[in-house]
Amino acid sequence: MRAPAVLWAAMLLAAGSASAGELPPSARAGSTLVYGAGLKPLINDPNLAGNGWNEATALTWSRLYRVGLRGKIEPDLVQRHEISADGLKWTLHLRHGVVWHDGRAFSSADVRTTLEQVFDPNVACDLDLNLPMVAGFDYPDERTVVVRLNQPAPLLPVPLSEIAVGPGPYRFAGKLESGVLEFVRHEPFHLGKPAVERILVREIPDDAERAAALARGEVDIAHIKPQQLAMIDGAHAHVVRMATGAWRGMPLNLRRPAMADSRVRQAIDLALDREMIVKEALPGGGAPAYQPLPPASWAFM
Repeated sequence: MRAPAVLWAAMLLAAGSASAGELPPSARAGSTLVYGAGLKPLINDPNLAGNGWNEATALTWSRLYRVGLRGKIEPDLVQRHEISADGLKWTLHLRHGVVWHDGRAFSSADVRTTLEQVFDPNVACDLDLNLPMVAGFDYPDERTVVVRLNQPAPLLPVPLSEIAVGPGPYRFAGKLESGVLEFVRHEPFHLGKPAVERILVREIPDDAERAAALARGEVDIAHIKPQQLAMIDGAHAHVVRMATGAWRGMPLNLRRPAMADSRVRQAIDLALDREMIVKEALPGGGAPAYQPLPPASWAFM
């Protein structure tokens, strides 16, 4: 079955109409958004093995290419690119005016430092496994990165979109006494100044407690699973349904004689009531799937 749609619920509260819970009153003043995180937000290098992207690093880092709101790959730090006639050379032109959170100018030297780490066998990073077609890189000037390939790779932006190379829309400002992480907007962000001045990320791993915190007004926005949607009914919440890039399936062990028989696998497939499973497990938040790719994926057919 296809994975549930992500339910983003944002509280629409008048000033002073809800308690801030564990947060001090000053934390809710001004242009501040309190986010209830389901996963532990980690401030680390997302390129290192075992780290990956999370709800904190997505605020503080950017990439050469990114996955847009509709699941499509689009330029991020790259302004535009050119592909040679034989498909073996991509010339990436970086955006002008990009600066790090400390005010330093971003350039191709930063991309070079990152990519050298990604391909360094002594660095715990496995992102290079997704780039076997890369023969090397050149950096002719501070605004240009040339990717040399050993074979044409029309989908090159996809693996490049997994690598953190530059400054994100927010900088990490510190951890409050309550354990909440504070992020302040990066005013000169290359894709435009973020609308929210300050984001507080509060870790709430329990799904039900996260929904309850939203209903009580302790957080402004949170990822709510379909099973908890009823908990915020009547809480003046605005629910946004977003298709995810995940899916759920039932792997079959073909080493077992019964599963090796295609007729048995076909019988199991025909016996499954996908509609009933989705209805019971993901009320209103999923749809039956017939391939291991959700519609939100760029590769969905």
